Amino acid sequence: MADMKTENQRTVNIQDAQFTADNQQVQVNVELILPTDAQLLVRVFGQVEAQALSFEYMNGRLTFSTATLQAYLDQHVENVFQVFFAFTVADESFEYLLVDRTITEGRLSLTGVFAGLELVNYAGWLVESVADNQAANVLFAAENITAVTSVSALELPAQQLEFQLPAIGALIDQVQQPTIQAGRGDAAIILPVVTFANSQVVVDLTDEFVDELGRVREQPLLLKLALTNGQFELQLRNQAGAYPERMTAQKKRIKFMNSDNGFVLIDMQPDFYSTRFGHNVRAQVYSIEAAPLRKPTLTMHIRANDKFKFLGARIQLRSNLFEHVVELPVKQVTAVNAKFTKAKVGLTMDWNEFYPLYWDLFALVDFGNGPERIRIEKVGARVIRRVNRSYLHYKITDKDQKRILVPYLTYNDSLAFMVREMEPVETPQATFKERLARITFGLMKTFKMMKPNVWLGFEKFASTAQDNGYAFFDYVATNKLHDDFYYVLSADSADFAKVQSKHADKLLVHGSFKYYLYLLMAKTLVGSEIRRHVYSLRVRSGYMYDQVANKRAVFLQHGVTAFKKTTYFRNAANRGSFDLVITTSPAEEKIVHDYWNYPANKIGLTGFSRWDVLTDKSAEQPMKRIFVMPTWRTWLEDLPAEDFMQTDYYQHFASLLTNQRMMDLLKQHNLKLVFFLHPKFKDYVDSFAGEKSDYVEIYKFGDIQVNEEIMKSSLMITDYSSVAWDTFYMHKPVIFYQFDLERYLDSWGSYLNMDTELFGPRVQDVDQVVDAIAQIVTADFKLDTQYEPMYQKYFIAHDQQNSQRIFDAVNTMNDRMDQEITTANEMRKGD
Repeated sequence: MADMKTENQRTVNIQDAQFTADNQQVQVNVELILPTDAQLLVRVFGQVEAQALSFEYMNGRLTFSTATLQAYLDQHVENVFQVFFAFTVADESFEYLLVDRTITEGRLSLTGVFAGLELVNYAGWLVESVADNQAANVLFAAENITAVTSVSALELPAQQLEFQLPAIGALIDQVQQPTIQAGRGDAAIILPVVTFANSQVVVDLTDEFVDELGRVREQPLLLKLALTNGQFELQLRNQAGAYPERMTAQKKRIKFMNSDNGFVLIDMQPDFYSTRFGHNVRAQVYSIEAAPLRKPTLTMHIRANDKFKFLGARIQLRSNLFEHVVELPVKQVTAVNAKFTKAKVGLTMDWNEFYPLYWDLFALVDFGNGPERIRIEKVGARVIRRVNRSYLHYKITDKDQKRILVPYLTYNDSLAFMVREMEPVETPQATFKERLARITFGLMKTFKMMKPNVWLGFEKFASTAQDNGYAFFDYVATNKLHDDFYYVLSADSADFAKVQSKHADKLLVHGSFKYYLYLLMAKTLVGSEIRRHVYSLRVRSGYMYDQVANKRAVFLQHGVTAFKKTTYFRNAANRGSFDLVITTSPAEEKIVHDYWNYPANKIGLTGFSRWDVLTDKSAEQPMKRIFVMPTWRTWLEDLPAEDFMQTDYYQHFASLLTNQRMMDLLKQHNLKLVFFLHPKFKDYVDSFAGEKSDYVEIYKFGDIQVNEEIMKSSLMITDYSSVAWDTFYMHKPVIFYQFDLERYLDSWGSYLNMDTELFGPRVQDVDQVVDAIAQIVTADFKLDTQYEPMYQKYFIAHDQQNSQRIFDAVNTMNDRMDQEITTANEMRKGD
């Protein structure tokens, strides 16, 4: 690949149609090398001609400056949509996209895309079919680039959005009033419809819409049509967010076309129609079957109040970002009558495109207005029985037996599927040991050889010993407070040797026969995660899943509940509620009571066990350490690496690791910046690998012990991660880098006011981060006194007695539950 010259790279905003940077005129030279026999021309996509653009092209080298573009755009800024270099070599036509006009954060922009490595990503779009005498757009090869040195961007207010509807047949004649809605529910934004003629829709982009774009951008536009005899709804999405960006347009082949001043025409990707004519569709999976050497089959029963035709079935990835569908082969269709159809379909998966995790089942039917997608949510009793008993009977695996598709039942007993890597507990060797343990367990119960009060400690994926789970176990085991307390850990854990050397007699190796036996015997699970981590987070059905779900559970918590709202741990039926939740302050206790719906006797106000072992080791380090640990984002999970690198999350943190001011600051003060990716993003660590240096270290989950790094560090930088509380507990400063706060609050919400209740400065870009670090360095890494009152508010104590308080709370919980069982048994006997 050719050497990219990016040292002069900068973003140049155009105000009043003038290129400016630091109030100075900017001219950037760009040079591309093309085949010497290429026939070159410049093409402008818009309402103007390209004659005004002239670039020097000699001996295969094309050179131009942004001053040339500036003069041209000054003259045609309202009408230019895209600028291409087009060239022909050996009868093959190629195009290189130079300038692209699009909507970004609700503003219309012309963006130069010849900056650094971005050229490869944005050089052109693949097209599946091309009309005669029309050039095909292809990616411009990176090796043809010799020098690129700048980005230039125009920003103009977007006024309107125009898109073309797919044909909706005779329904168009019944339309009384169209409505376009962005977002859902009470928070939805209604966009004024300016034009609705034939299949063309034009809507105004209101100030409210622009302000709320970050919140609604990944939700589909919903077109509602009031008809003479009902309602019609059509969801419109571009498969990568409801409002287009240059990146998603190029990747997903969304076609951008100029329409007129101030608005953009988009070919939106239609979702399926959703009619509301009182069809009253009732659909269920009646049965699931499996036979040796054959893929499983599903039998569906579909009923409706109106006549319909069954068109097929599919499973579809549950995602707001992408649409991936696998059509299921139809084995048999029986139309009992015009309003009742039985259909048998086979399960299958295209392993060439592996997209974890959750997939939903749909039937496609036609009531006479085109295909409608119906979610199959209900299941028959035999399906529930079979999946719960042995979901692995109905699995599909790839040829290497490493990836798997399995059915599972959701919390409301709907049928869905998981596509993922096979879990260790699902291998033939593991299932054999599990069956053997079940037999042994049955014999032990029969002959009264059971241990009656076994506790099991564990942490995330049963693969670490660094968090509250191990800290509490270590305290109890070291002080011999409970003889039958054991710790579950996988043999390949980086912490295995540590635990084995200290507590070999109390260590249960995850997946061993002894582990399965003690898991069956266990009375109480004590962990920093939900119950399933002690077995397998991904397994949602089966005998062992049911056993784990019915154990008593103490939730030590992984972090303080404050920055992120969640209903995931709420005390509710079918949600795997805990019998005891540990909290750290009266404020957190109130959150667990008010928002998670736990009664007072199920909440322990104790503090975290891991805080008892925290000691400040920062003075022992040869270089002052800055620990950067951002949390994860639900909307970025399971993205392909190349897509992840286009996200603002990656761009902000990669920029932080390479920012020149940051590097200068680290060198000047002999500082080490340690970047640690959240466990859910561990597969993306290689995306940041190129950012390592003498002053920057990059780690993923399992590489380091987080609590050790917190103790070694003098400063933490995070966004919304609860590990900030550990740092604050040690009286160390924290910087909150919240570049996507609006979107985070919309997606999650927070129990804290991010403006007034954070215990450190909140920053939103790299320069602000560097400024905040510089101030803390000047203060010798001391906690600002303005945060001292918060320290007293947020922590119940700082006395290294948290683990003892937790131990007392667990015993109180078990005594209470034992008494409840005794009372219930006595009442049954009385009856």
